[in-house]
Amino acid sequence: MSHTVADYTAILKLIETRFKLANLSKRAAAQVDMSEFFDFTNPPWMTPPSSPLQDTTKLCNYPCNKCRNATTTG
Repeated sequence: MSHTVADYTAILKLIETRFKLANLSKRAAAQVDMSEFFDFTNPPWMTPPSSPLQDTTKLCNYPCNKCRNATTTG
């Protein structure tokens, strides 16, 4: 949490700083770049977690016609 006052151009300043772009306006140049909120050197989720195993031996709980017909006719 920051106690620095900023307006919506602060996100523009962050993009300019992050990607080493020239300032697009004087207003954006005067803003803080909000980089204190992000860690670009150690980004999380570089390896996403694996999906949970799903039980494929039972019918799903989704009320579609295919599953409904399988339970009434099978």
